[in-house]
Amino acid sequence: LAALPEGARVGTGSPRRAAQLLATRPDLEVVDLRGNVPTRLARVRGLEAVGVGTDEPVAPSRADATGDLDAVVLALSGLRRLGLEHCASEVLDLETMLPAPAQGALAVEARAGECSTALARAVAVLDDEPTRLAVTAERALMAQLGAGCAAPVGAWAHLRGGDREPRALVLRAVVTSLDGGQEVGCELSTELPEASGGPGAPGNTAAVRAAEALGARAAEVLLEDGAAQIVDLHASKPRRD
Repeated sequence: LAALPEGARVGTGSPRRAAQLLATRPDLEVVDLRGNVPTRLARVRGLEAVGVGTDEPVAPSRADATGDLDAVVLALSGLRRLGLEHCASEVLDLETMLPAPAQGALAVEARAGECSTALARAVAVLDDEPTRLAVTAERALMAQLGAGCAAPVGAWAHLRGGDREPRALVLRAVVTSLDGGQEVGCELSTELPEASGGPGAPGNTAAVRAAEALGARAAEVLLEDGAAQIVDLHASKPRRD
């Protein structure tokens, strides 16, 4: 990112990524990007014939789009899944790019009233408490902000401590204006109660409530610091015909 020439054209389909890029490099020209991963990669100069991933070759959707960008920003997990990790020239750190709230989390869902004891027990084996608590805090942040799917909000929660140390959930969050010129951020933490069956026991409702309270508190801090004044938090992505 630092080595891109002044005025470089960088593609992304995410308002959050665009805003955080401009906060670091206000000289960039951020270009809205659509299409699958190989199509996006093919728009970067020098990657038009980068080779074949596990799914499909890198190829542009239009001939006039080939090599018209200096860089694109994509999720590393998606590149890995497609066998295209070698295309990543830099992995952006958390100081530069906070992820979207609950990005990458998977959930198992069942109809209310139809979840038998046996099914609940089976699903509980798949439950990952650190992920559940992090996602709970990040989603509570979004809910308290009243933020839409296109709001430039970044958040990252993670567990700290454990074993012989008290466990704490840490949440870092940021709201960035679309032009990258203004930013409001915070980092808060809360100590977590131990689950009745140990730290990894599923259904630790007290810890979940603590995570929800942490997310809501972080949102209040952001709002008090003017998050709603620098960007439309209720923004949603426009429909595409």
